[in-house]
Amino acid sequence: VLVDIGPESDPRGIVRISGKDLNLLAQDGRLTGHFALSLPDDAAQSPVLDMRVDFSDMNGDHAANYYPLTLPPVLRDWLTSAVVSGRVTTGHALFTGAVRDFPFRDGGGRFEVRAHVSNGVFQYLPGWPGIENIEADLLFSGPGLSVTSNQGRIRGLDVGRVAVTVADLRPPQGAQ
Repeated sequence: VLVDIGPESDPRGIVRISGKDLNLLAQDGRLTGHFALSLPDDAAQSPVLDMRVDFSDMNGDHAANYYPLTLPPVLRDWLTSAVVSGRVTTGHALFTGAVRDFPFRDGGGRFEVRAHVSNGVFQYLPGWPGIENIEADLLFSGPGLSVTSNQGRIRGLDVGRVAVTVADLRPPQGAQ
């Protein structure tokens, strides 16, 4: 792991912290990537992050450990109970822009997570049969989510092609 943490500062008072050639092998999987974080000394300005992380062989049993903390609590709780298990065989995460503008609804930055899930188990509603043996591709892009799958099983029945798109994961006005 190589991390440059010298307090590099420019005349505008911005401190830059960067890491390149990052490699992490952990119980939950492998991560490689780089990042650059610019921290202005003026609290009225947002930090700016430029990051790419590639990941593989991730343990879906622990997916909740990696959900963004900025997710609405209702969505975070639902995902925590719905995503039961599986493997993320490959994927990447990109974040480019002012942190306070996340998830970039106005297009002023870029947020993207792509992942391929293998042998997934998804319990979408309590009391309903879950979907098992899922092979799916997930795309979080800006505020939205798209999932496409060509394989799964519900109560022993094969499920063919499924595509789900949520344009914006923000809860509706007034939702708890």
